[in-house]
Amino acid sequence: MPPQLPVPYSQNPLAQPQQTDNSSKQSNQNLVVFLRGVTWIRDSHGLFDYESKSITKKSCKTIVESKIVRLENEIELVPQNRNVSELGANAQDLLQIRKEQTGYYLDHAEKADMLEEDSVDRLWLVVRSLKSPEGKEDYLIKKFDVIKLGRVKFRIKDFQCEKMGQTPEELYQQELKEAKPVITLEDNQTGDESQKGSCRFCWGSDSTPENPCIVPCRCAGTVGFIHFECLKNWLNTKMNKKESEHLVSMYWKTFECEICKQAYPYLFKVGRKVYKLIDIQQPKNSGYFMVMESLPLEKNTSRTIHILGFSSQKEQFNMGRGHDSEVRVNDISVSRCHAIIKYKPEGFYIEDNKSKFGTLVLLKESYPLNLEYTSAVQVGRTVVSFTVRNTSVDKQYQQNGLVADNPLHNVQKFGGNIPQQLFQVQKMGSSSNVGNLRQERYHQREEEEDMDIDS
Repeated sequence: MPPQLPVPYSQNPLAQPQQTDNSSKQSNQNLVVFLRGVTWIRDSHGLFDYESKSITKKSCKTIVESKIVRLENEIELVPQNRNVSELGANAQDLLQIRKEQTGYYLDHAEKADMLEEDSVDRLWLVVRSLKSPEGKEDYLIKKFDVIKLGRVKFRIKDFQCEKMGQTPEELYQQELKEAKPVITLEDNQTGDESQKGSCRFCWGSDSTPENPCIVPCRCAGTVGFIHFECLKNWLNTKMNKKESEHLVSMYWKTFECEICKQAYPYLFKVGRKVYKLIDIQQPKNSGYFMVMESLPLEKNTSRTIHILGFSSQKEQFNMGRGHDSEVRVNDISVSRCHAIIKYKPEGFYIEDNKSKFGTLVLLKESYPLNLEYTSAVQVGRTVVSFTVRNTSVDKQYQQNGLVADNPLHNVQKFGGNIPQQLFQVQKMGSSSNVGNLRQERYHQREEEEDMDIDS
């Protein structure tokens, strides 16, 4: 089974042994969050340079709910009820660590709701950081994920694979949630004929469920109405298409209203009906596909949609600035081969190819910190990595009579009934001092993380 994104703590078989509610609470009291913050001294578009040596580092640990704050170029752990403004004008609230019965979770900073949805100061998962007890993992892409390569952002608009993992109803509910609500001509009926709206392209005043007359932008008054089909046909006339055997790329110099300059949405909804402005053309000779939409970058109003076609002959695509990358991203912050998208029957995965500015995924919900998993998040120019460990393992090791230097003895004595967490320690190898072994393992992980950042 290929590696997956860490599951919620309560569903992770490595996270905790079978136990009662009372013992679960007692076990959670032994969980410690080890974290390490690394900040790039230079402030450039909220990027973090994974190759730079001009960084500051700080390691901490906590067992309580906390805030992580950046003071100048260094992170600080502060109590959850502490007002960040008391720490000075340069203090920036980065994120929160929450503690629940099922374990620890990461959340956006308190005032993150005031930021734009894809702001660099929100929580972004660092793809290259994902590690399970078995080793490194790639990120399993979900529909409507926002993926960031350097400064450039893409939204996953749609995909189809062999094992979707979601029912058609669940996929529809996702689309309904992401679609932009718009008003129609029927919503604007006032009884005054002089105020009756009409499509500004064809001047027609009809509106049907198949072809509603809508206001897709910020234009006010009757000038804002456009038929869905009229808008769709107009956008098609402005599109440039490049097509190959496994890839279809559609490009618009502008994908916005010519009057109010607001970008048009890819999806919008009238009531519970969802409409798509772009028809998806699946590449030739491909059984499955993924649709990626580029998001506007600063004053750049262009829009690109890539449709990646996968088959047994084409199971991965390189993304980057170089000529050898199938999905070309023309921005200086993107490495020549920045990331790799891979197809597997259960879904699509993305792997960071040791890029200079990293591959990130926007976290829209609370992120679980699973036991013995390592992951990192980036907020602006700071990267914070997390690992949760159970400090009671050493005590249980001794109390259960396991012999550290003799794994065969332990198997003969306990058979298949060795507690799950102790079995994980046993697999690591023999040592006369388990406490030293865990300490060596912690320092080894720190060195590996340094190599990930410096590489």
